[in-house]
Amino acid sequence: MKIHNSLDLVWPPFAELVSELIDEMHHENYKVIILESYRSPVRQNQLFAKGRVRPGKIITNARGWQSWHQYGLAVDLIFDSNPCKKGIQGPYSGDFELLGRIAQDLRMEWGGRWGDKGHVQYRGGVSIDQARSIQAREGILGLWGELDRPIL
Repeated sequence: MKIHNSLDLVWPPFAELVSELIDEMHHENYKVIILESYRSPVRQNQLFAKGRVRPGKIITNARGWQSWHQYGLAVDLIFDSNPCKKGIQGPYSGDFELLGRIAQDLRMEWGGRWGDKGHVQYRGGVSIDQARSIQAREGILGLWGELDRPIL
């Protein structure tokens, strides 16, 4: 299953917010990397199964189409602990509180408020049920056309 870690499949105004968040964290001397952006409903269901019907610990409470990742409106971020080395270096820890404050200043929701510190999302004025309904009826571009644009 492919893991998407670019901003190519996210709503362009949200991609701009995420890029700005990453830039602001860089100015604070942190290298933040996108771990996952768009996530297919199939992959979401696989993650949901962990700790339930598959080995591992529970990592999400959202099934397919119940996560903003499926709509290009969420990303998971990690810290690169040694940006001088090639590749991503663990332990992936950093100032998640700072990341959360900046994300919220940029009008994004921060997952740290419910225990998912590396997660940021933008709902655009619709509920997850509305997003699913619009996407099913009009496709992703139809959904994106219904979203409130962030004002900075």
